[in-house]
Amino acid sequence: MAAAELQRKNAERARELNAQRDAAAQQKAIMAQIVQMVQKNRQSKGNGDVAYNFTHRSKIERMYVDALAAPRCGERRTIGKSSGIE
Repeated sequence: MAAAELQRKNAERARELNAQRDAAAQQKAIMAQIVQMVQKNRQSKGNGDVAYNFTHRSKIERMYVDALAAPRCGERRTIGKSSGIE
């Protein structure tokens, strides 16, 4: 009887540890996906010829993009460097 009880407790403890390990592994995988998405979609802030203004946390930010990327950023909000308006 005691051996069966000990075996049941050990099995329950093993299930709890496995659940904790699975949760930690899932959280780690999610963080890795976030890092990968950020790295994949990172944009430089100064190599283009068209200024793109956007808001981030209630602050207006500016990023310079090339002419090919400007339409994807929302061309209606861009100001060219050559126009003298910055």
